[in-house]
Amino acid sequence: KTELDDFLDSINAADDYKDEYRKVYERQYKDLKYKIKDEKIDGDKATVTAEIEVYDYYKTESDATSYIASNPKEFNDNGVYSVSKGLEYKIKAYNNTKDRVTYTIDFTLTKTDNKWTIDPLTDDELAKLHGTYVH
Repeated sequence: KTELDDFLDSINAADDYKDEYRKVYERQYKDLKYKIKDEKIDGDKATVTAEIEVYDYYKTESDATSYIASNPKEFNDNGVYSVSKGLEYKIKAYNNTKDRVTYTIDFTLTKTDNKWTIDPLTDDELAKLHGTYVH
Protein backbone atom coordinates (compact mmCIF):
# COMPACT_ATOMS: atom_id res chain seq x y z
CA LYS A 1 0.00 0.00 0.00
CA THR A 2 1.40 3.41 -1.01
CA GLU A 3 1.14 6.82 0.65
CA LEU A 4 -1.27 7.75 -2.15
CA ASP A 5 -3.49 4.79 -1.19
CA ASP A 6 -3.40 5.93 2.44
CA PHE A 7 -4.31 9.45 1.34
CA LEU A 8 -7.21 8.26 -0.81
CA ASP A 9 -8.46 6.23 2.16
CA SER A 10 -8.15 9.29 4.41
CA ILE A 11 -10.41 11.40 2.16
CA ASN A 12 -12.92 8.55 2.03
CA ALA A 13 -12.82 8.42 -1.76
CA ALA A 14 -15.64 6.16 -2.84
CA ASP A 15 -14.33 2.89 -4.26
CA ASP A 16 -16.02 3.62 -7.59
CA TYR A 17 -14.01 6.84 -7.87
CA LYS A 18 -10.63 5.81 -6.43
CA ASP A 19 -9.15 5.25 -9.89
CA GLU A 20 -10.29 8.70 -10.98
CA TYR A 21 -8.85 10.29 -7.84
CA ARG A 22 -5.63 8.32 -8.36
CA LYS A 23 -5.33 9.88 -11.85
CA VAL A 24 -5.89 13.36 -10.37
CA TYR A 25 -3.05 12.90 -7.89
CA GLU A 26 -0.77 11.19 -10.40
CA ARG A 27 -1.22 14.33 -12.53
CA GLN A 28 -0.23 16.36 -9.46
CA TYR A 29 2.98 14.37 -9.01
CA LYS A 30 3.80 14.37 -12.74
CA ASP A 31 3.42 18.15 -13.02
CA LEU A 32 5.05 19.01 -9.67
CA LYS A 33 7.87 21.53 -10.05
CA TYR A 34 10.62 21.94 -7.49
CA LYS A 35 13.85 23.77 -6.73
CA ILE A 36 16.37 22.63 -4.14
CA LYS A 37 17.05 25.70 -1.99
CA ASP A 38 19.44 24.29 0.62
CA GLU A 39 20.91 21.10 2.01
CA LYS A 40 22.53 20.37 5.34
CA ILE A 41 24.30 17.09 6.01
CA ASP A 42 25.31 16.02 9.49
CA GLY A 43 26.68 12.48 9.46
CA ASP A 44 23.88 10.09 8.57
CA LYS A 45 21.19 12.78 8.81
CA ALA A 46 20.35 15.47 6.29
CA THR A 47 17.80 18.18 5.67
CA VAL A 48 16.97 19.29 2.16
CA THR A 49 14.93 22.44 1.76
CA ALA A 50 12.87 22.44 -1.43
CA GLU A 51 10.46 24.92 -2.92
CA ILE A 52 7.63 23.06 -4.64
CA GLU A 53 4.92 24.27 -6.98
CA VAL A 54 1.76 22.16 -7.23
CA TYR A 55 -1.80 22.47 -8.47
CA ASP A 56 -3.93 24.24 -5.87
CA TYR A 57 -6.41 21.43 -5.21
CA TYR A 58 -7.35 23.06 -1.90
CA LYS A 59 -8.77 26.04 -3.81
CA THR A 60 -10.37 23.74 -6.38
CA GLU A 61 -12.08 21.71 -3.63
CA SER A 62 -13.29 24.88 -1.89
CA ASP A 63 -14.63 26.39 -5.13
CA ALA A 64 -16.32 23.12 -6.17
CA THR A 65 -17.93 22.67 -2.74
CA SER A 66 -19.26 26.25 -2.88
CA TYR A 67 -20.60 25.73 -6.40
CA ILE A 68 -22.37 22.51 -5.40
CA ALA A 69 -23.90 24.21 -2.35
CA SER A 70 -25.06 27.17 -4.47
CA ASN A 71 -26.52 25.00 -7.24
CA PRO A 72 -28.21 22.08 -5.47
CA LYS A 73 -30.63 21.30 -8.31
CA GLU A 74 -27.70 20.32 -10.57
CA PHE A 75 -26.58 17.68 -8.06
CA ASN A 76 -29.91 16.17 -7.01
CA ASP A 77 -31.73 13.05 -8.11
CA ASN A 78 -35.43 13.29 -7.27
CA GLY A 79 -34.76 16.01 -4.72
CA VAL A 80 -31.94 14.12 -2.95
CA TYR A 81 -28.26 15.07 -3.17
CA SER A 82 -26.42 12.68 -5.51
CA VAL A 83 -22.98 11.86 -4.14
CA SER A 84 -21.88 10.53 -7.52
CA LYS A 85 -22.88 13.76 -9.30
CA GLY A 86 -20.92 15.76 -6.70
CA LEU A 87 -17.85 13.53 -7.02
CA GLU A 88 -17.96 13.64 -10.81
CA TYR A 89 -18.12 17.44 -10.69
CA LYS A 90 -15.17 17.63 -8.28
CA ILE A 91 -13.03 15.20 -10.28
CA LYS A 92 -13.68 17.21 -13.45
CA ALA A 93 -12.73 20.38 -11.56
CA TYR A 94 -9.47 18.80 -10.32
CA ASN A 95 -8.60 17.65 -13.84
CA ASN A 96 -9.14 21.20 -15.12
CA THR A 97 -7.20 22.93 -12.32
CA LYS A 98 -4.64 25.36 -13.61
CA ASP A 99 -4.08 27.46 -10.46
CA ARG A 100 -0.82 26.60 -8.74
CA VAL A 101 0.58 27.29 -5.30
CA THR A 102 4.16 27.30 -3.96
CA TYR A 103 5.34 25.86 -0.65
CA THR A 104 8.68 25.34 1.03
CA ILE A 105 9.29 21.97 2.65
CA ASP A 106 12.22 20.76 4.74
CA PHE A 107 12.67 17.09 3.89
CA THR A 108 14.67 15.09 6.41
CA LEU A 109 16.71 12.13 5.23
CA THR A 110 18.57 9.29 6.89
CA LYS A 111 21.53 7.44 5.43
CA THR A 112 21.43 3.67 5.94
CA ASP A 113 23.86 1.26 4.25
CA ASN A 114 25.27 4.16 2.24
CA LYS A 115 21.83 5.00 0.80
CA TRP A 116 19.81 8.15 1.56
CA THR A 117 16.09 7.75 2.16
CA ILE A 118 13.48 10.39 2.93
CA ASP A 119 12.06 10.11 6.43
CA PRO A 120 8.28 9.69 6.75
CA LEU A 121 6.46 12.88 5.80
CA THR A 122 4.14 14.71 8.15
CA ASP A 123 0.47 15.19 7.31
CA ASP A 124 1.19 18.87 6.53
CA GLU A 125 4.05 17.95 4.18
CA LEU A 126 1.85 15.43 2.38
CA ALA A 127 -0.95 17.98 2.11
CA LYS A 128 1.48 20.44 0.53
CA LEU A 129 2.68 17.84 -1.98
CA HIS A 130 -0.95 16.97 -2.79
CA GLY A 131 -1.95 20.63 -3.13
CA THR A 132 -4.56 20.20 -0.40
CA TYR A 133 -2.80 22.18 2.35
CA VAL A 134 -5.09 24.67 4.07
CA HIS A 135 -3.70 28.11 3.24
